[in-house]
Amino acid sequence: WLLIDDMLGSIDDEALERVMDIFAHELEHTSVIHIGRAAQARDPLFSRVLHLVKSPIPVAMGRGARHASAVDP
Repeated sequence: WLLIDDMLGSIDDEALERVMDIFAHELEHTSVIHIGRAAQARDPLFSRVLHLVKSPIPVAMGRGARHASAVDP
């Protein structure tokens, strides 16, 4: 796993080309999680995109938390 936090947009074209080459060859079997702008998600590096949206229903998390759709008896 490799986590990238919005750094791809801040490097120059030559450095980006080197990074993409490393992803394509040396890290070809590595899963990449990129947190960044939607435009960068259109890059060929990202074959799948997951969009996270805020739920309108508050959800409790943690041990013993009930699912948001749970109904009280």
